[in-house]
Amino acid sequence: MKSKYSIYYWSSLAFSLLIVMQNYSSIAQENKSHQDGIQVALKKGVLVPHRVVMRHLLQGHANGLTIGWMRQTLNGEEWQSTYRQPQYGFKFNYMDIGNREVLGTSWSIAGNTFIPFWRHNRFALHGHLGLGLNYMTKRFDQQNNPKNNAISSHLNSFVLLGKAYEYAFSNAAIRLEIEMAHISNGATKLPNLGLNVVNVNLGATYYLDAIDLQAFKKPKLKPDFTKSHHWKIFGTMTTKQYLSSGGPNYLVGGAGLFWHRHWKRKAAFELALDFFQNGSLQRLEPESTWMERMQMGIYSGYVLPINKLQFTAGMGYYIKNDFEPDGPLYHRFGTRYQFNNRWQANLTIKSHWGKADYFEYGVFYILGRNEK
Repeated sequence: MKSKYSIYYWSSLAFSLLIVMQNYSSIAQENKSHQDGIQVALKKGVLVPHRVVMRHLLQGHANGLTIGWMRQTLNGEEWQSTYRQPQYGFKFNYMDIGNREVLGTSWSIAGNTFIPFWRHNRFALHGHLGLGLNYMTKRFDQQNNPKNNAISSHLNSFVLLGKAYEYAFSNAAIRLEIEMAHISNGATKLPNLGLNVVNVNLGATYYLDAIDLQAFKKPKLKPDFTKSHHWKIFGTMTTKQYLSSGGPNYLVGGAGLFWHRHWKRKAAFELALDFFQNGSLQRLEPESTWMERMQMGIYSGYVLPINKLQFTAGMGYYIKNDFEPDGPLYHRFGTRYQFNNRWQANLTIKSHWGKADYFEYGVFYILGRNEK
């Protein structure tokens, strides 16, 4: 059974590695272009039941601990100056969600990126994104743990979104952060309502050597940014379960034609024509043909480019959706990694508002690039 979900689990971990490794080779060649440190944080929070049928899971406050390695960039490439010297690294996360009897405890490892929204001398306000792999000690079991309607697999994906306020010393920093942690298996096994935990973190980072705080001053960027656009094609394949635990896993595939416009250093947008072949729709009409189950949509999204990584979010509208089980709108949120001028790896969540549908594991092939 584990092999069925291996692509799902290892792709989540692979993207967390890419978050950390994307700029290692370019930075390591320059002296004092970064400083490594150890980060520790205590967290206190609460489970947020996003469905009425999950309210019984809220039994107490969540508590946790985070420890990890972080790298503070200082005088690296221009994209790092564009983002005011971001941080990246690995973190191990432990959480007691407040209901050990049903949910057990959460153990995660994730790649993390901290992007400063604002800096002033020693102060900084960061946006935080983390992505990795999670292990829940307890999961849904019809006989032994039927109350756990949130998680039915031990291995899951782990997503962190947060804002952190930081004050830096010469060789250390203190940080106050508000974060939301999301745990889910992407509907590869049901039930999978997922867990959302909101935490307040208080932590500190100790750097192995002193930091040159002059690197945090507002950088002088080259004025010759060139706008560009290109066309690319997208392909994805995954599986999803529907409605009941132990039911069949349906094959889900998709393709799309995207137009991508990079119009600012920190911003790009895209338009797309999407095609989806969702095998789980067969449950609604067993005699339906593959063409009747074909969904088509028009999509627009925002892209945040950070060196070889791209974070994306957007919304689409079905122009062909004969069954309409989830309404006319769909959404995407996730990340991509640029291997070269032609190929990108993709890991996004396709959802319908707050309801996750499935993970899109796929690739982009860039047809060409024009600058103007």
